[in-house]
Amino acid sequence: MKNIKVLLLISTLFLFSCSDDFSDFKKWYNVKSDKVYYTTVVWERNIDGDTRSKTERLKDIDIKSFEVLGDYYSKDKDKVYCCHWISPDDIRPMLECIKIENIDINTFEILEGGYAKDKNNIFYFWKVKEELDVESFRILDRTYTKDKNYVYKRNRKVEKMDSKTFEVLTTLRSKDKNYVYYNGDIIEGADPVTFETFGDRMYARDKNYVYYKDRILEWVDSTTFKLLSIDYIKDKDNVYYKDSILRWADPITFEISTGRHAKDKNNVYYEDNILKWVNPVTFEVIDRIYVKDNNYCYKRQNLVEKSECEDLQ
Repeated sequence: MKNIKVLLLISTLFLFSCSDDFSDFKKWYNVKSDKVYYTTVVWERNIDGDTRSKTERLKDIDIKSFEVLGDYYSKDKDKVYCCHWISPDDIRPMLECIKIENIDINTFEILEGGYAKDKNNIFYFWKVKEELDVESFRILDRTYTKDKNYVYKRNRKVEKMDSKTFEVLTTLRSKDKNYVYYNGDIIEGADPVTFETFGDRMYARDKNYVYYKDRILEWVDSTTFKLLSIDYIKDKDNVYYKDSILRWADPITFEISTGRHAKDKNNVYYEDNILKWVNPVTFEVIDRIYVKDNNYCYKRQNLVEKSECEDLQ
C-alpha cells in the first residue's frame, strides 16, 4: 500500500518555537545509558499506522551534565550543540546537531531567533558572526539586529542604515536620522523627525504626507487626516478606502458600522462599493457579516433571505 508521508517538520515545530518550556525540547532526546540520541529525519506512516524514524547520537556527551537549553541549543559541561534543519535531497528535511567550536561554556547564553553569545563572539545557530560586536549587539525584532557599527536585516548588513539612530517602528516600518524605511526600502520624501505610525496598520503620516504602506497619498490632507479603521481614513474633504478616494462619501457624517461596512447620510458602503439598494436611515448591523434595512437582509454586500437575519436576532 502507498505510504502516507508525514514530515517530522510538523512535529518538531515545538523544537523550533521560541518557547521557554524545555520539556518540549527534551522529548526529542532519548537518553540511553551514557549516550544521548535525537530524532533526526522524517518518519513514514502507512495505512496500518506503522511508523519509523531515524535517530542520531550526540558524540562525546557527558551524560551527567547534559541539558537541553531550548531554542536550538543543548550542552554539557564543556560543549554546546546547535540543532538546525538541512535538506540534503531537497525533499526530506533532516534535523542535524552540530558542535559549536571555540566556545566559552561559562559565559554562553541563548538570545533570540537562533542567536547566542559568549564573552568573545555572537553566534547565529552554530556559525560565529565575527563581524558583530559582542558588547553592543542587540536584537530589535524578527527582522533586524544591530551593533555599534551596522544594522542587519535578516543577518545581512545594510550599509545605508545608521546604526546609532536606527529604530523599528512596526513590523514593516523603521527609521533612522536620515530616512524612513518600508520593508528595508527608503520611503522617498518621508520626514523621519515627524513620521508617526498607528500600530501595525498600513497607514502612517508625517508633517507633509499621509502614507499607505510605502506610498505617499498626495491627495490626503495630513493635518486633518483621521484613521477610522484598518482600511478607512478621512480628511476634511474626502473619505478613503485603503489608498483610493471613496467617491460620493460624505466625510462629516461618515461612520464605520462593521469592519467592512460603513455609512453616511446618503449611502451604505461595503469596502469601496456603494450598496445603492440599502436604506442608510434604517440600516442596522446584525453581526460582522450580516446587516439589514427595513426591507431586506444582506450578507456582506449580497442580498439574502430575510430569515437569515431573523435567525440571528
